[in-house]
Amino acid sequence: MNLNKKQRGLKSLASGQIFLLVCSLFAISFLIGNVNLVSGQEEQTLPLPSGTDSVRYVDSSYEGSSAVSGGAAIGGSYYLENAFNLESIDLAYTSGGEAIGPPTGTSQLVADSAMYAHALLNAAIYIAAMYAVGMIIGDIFDFSDYNTEVLSEALSVATAVSIAELLATGEISISGLTSFGGASFGAILTNPLFWIVVGVWLIFGWENDKVYLYSTSCLPYEAPLGGESCEECNGDPNRPCTEYRCRSLGQACELVNAGTTNEKCSPIEDDGAPPFIKPWEDVLTEGHSYISEGSLGTRIVRDGASDGCLAPYTNLEFGVALEDGDEEPELAQCKLDNIHTDSFENMISYIGSPSSPDNSFDYTHNQILPLPTTNPLGSDPDDEIPIEFQNNGEYDYYVRCIDVNGNENSAEFVFSFCVDPSPDTTSPQIEGFSIESGSYVAFGTDQFEISVFVDEPAECRWSVDDKSYESMEHTTENGDVVCGIQAPTGNSHISYPCVTTLTGIEDMQENKFYFRCRDQPNSPENERFTTPASTELIIRGSQELNIISYSPTDGETVTGNSNEVDVNFEVETSNGAEEGNAICSIKNSLSTGSYIVMFETNNFEHHQVLQPGAGDHTYDIRCVDAGGNLAEAQTSFSVFVDQNQPQVTSAYHDVDALKLVTSENADCSYSLNSCNFPFDEGLEMSHVNTERRRDHYAPWEPNVVYYIKCRDDFGNQPSPNACSLIASATSLD
Repeated sequence: MNLNKKQRGLKSLASGQIFLLVCSLFAISFLIGNVNLVSGQEEQTLPLPSGTDSVRYVDSSYEGSSAVSGGAAIGGSYYLENAFNLESIDLAYTSGGEAIGPPTGTSQLVADSAMYAHALLNAAIYIAAMYAVGMIIGDIFDFSDYNTEVLSEALSVATAVSIAELLATGEISISGLTSFGGASFGAILTNPLFWIVVGVWLIFGWENDKVYLYSTSCLPYEAPLGGESCEECNGDPNRPCTEYRCRSLGQACELVNAGTTNEKCSPIEDDGAPPFIKPWEDVLTEGHSYISEGSLGTRIVRDGASDGCLAPYTNLEFGVALEDGDEEPELAQCKLDNIHTDSFENMISYIGSPSSPDNSFDYTHNQILPLPTTNPLGSDPDDEIPIEFQNNGEYDYYVRCIDVNGNENSAEFVFSFCVDPSPDTTSPQIEGFSIESGSYVAFGTDQFEISVFVDEPAECRWSVDDKSYESMEHTTENGDVVCGIQAPTGNSHISYPCVTTLTGIEDMQENKFYFRCRDQPNSPENERFTTPASTELIIRGSQELNIISYSPTDGETVTGNSNEVDVNFEVETSNGAEEGNAICSIKNSLSTGSYIVMFETNNFEHHQVLQPGAGDHTYDIRCVDAGGNLAEAQTSFSVFVDQNQPQVTSAYHDVDALKLVTSENADCSYSLNSCNFPFDEGLEMSHVNTERRRDHYAPWEPNVVYYIKCRDDFGNQPSPNACSLIASATSLD
């Protein structure tokens, strides 16, 4: 079951439960509405109205000229709605002319309170019922959870508003609300205000489908802070505590007595203070210096620059070193952000390169930043290339660290610097390509897409000849290759990337391509700078990769004497990108698993020992070389397990020798004493044909008993005190 089906199922269950709850409330309200409230009110004697002999109650009304049997007083019992609606039933009379007035004092208060409670309960039931209707409609039409909630809220709020408005205008009374019926519910639904509230609520609350983008980072396992669980490593006498197990239990756990038989995991002492941050001198980019700005910050300046500002379009590396209160190195994590934050948790990223943030606890951490430009890339307001001019060229990066015990810096340590605001007078530099120069491409490849990494936004061109930028003929469909539509995105070069497709690649040839770039794409031509020399990229075409041999070969039988027979799997490759050098993998054809790289490979000979078990087997072979050339093969072979010792099929006196014949190739040895001798310590029997070792010979001696053992090529032989044959001059056993 997928997640959407599960959510719909839960929503249907919730709707059903709400529906049952509403039905239950209706039943309770119905019971309450049919219970008479008996009050012990005081009676009043009032004059009988002129022309009226007697009256009696008939379901909330009274009738004249209907005498009460026996002259007994009636009117002492009031239905809930009668107890309140005394405007139409002022008095009750008896046949004796005595009149009983309405209840007084506490009796009236009790009756009124019960009526209001009943009316309030019914109103709540109407509201809950409409909420449930919204949930059911949302489930039927498969609305999102959010929109289903909005619809339910709209119907329930509109019901409450409609009831209030109808009571205020007198269209329904409190007594009317105490009984269920189509009239009161119909009045609520036909009230225009009900639908106005529903419409307004939906207009302002309804959401169309939205796409939410989430980003994740795949970082190494991070042990919990502190050292509360360190001692768990020491509790199992059959499972020694190791460095790995110890440190995985907590950042403040360390292994003591290392290298002894009494290794224990113990928490590192907590000094209660956060790490002390200092600039790390050793990693600062050459030609730059730190200038201290107090204990909470430092400024990075470029040596020799009058204002100390850093050159744009360069990579800056700096770092932090962590110490405790005793100026000893301290393990900590560190984060970096370019805005103020209130805690370590809320900072944007761990310190590291853009492509590999580091969440490890260490004594030092370094950061690599691609420096932005302080000059706009162009004056065109419709220019799509982002302008990176920020804070007049001033930049601040904030650092916080947290130690293994969870002590973090409350105040940030600030690295500040400025980027040179003067016009850019340097030409763009090509820092690399997505493929190394000299790399191979697969046989038959005539075009190949690559990325070019430049140190600033630029336009680049290429040609198969080394010529000037203006003479280079290859551009993209939309013009020149523009590098830097987006700022650096964490590639390994920390540069501005652009993409182009190289064409005309020839097989088995060294294909040369030349690149030049021109910066400031949107500036006047006289303000732009071009790389003075071409950057060469060599792409090598290749030939097909071939598998020229493999073993076991098709139909071959591999034999052994145990259930786990070793099969020596061997493959030889040739040609391809590097004269057969390749990486080969194998896979059982009947398996759904993936290919497994052979144990010995990355050469033209490849080797792997398998133990596939007895039976028939088919294996797929796949080899890939540096150019991406693929060669495949398949082999089928059988594994036969031979666990039977060789049998002696005949034995006789042949001239001056004892000759015996075995059922398979074997070696035989004998003793003149008994069968209880090691095979290798017996007297060896000879062979006439070493290729066919089934005929075995021993010198003939009359009246001598030969105790013979034979062993096949798989080591099968008789047990230590048994023989394959016992022979003498007079008998053969």
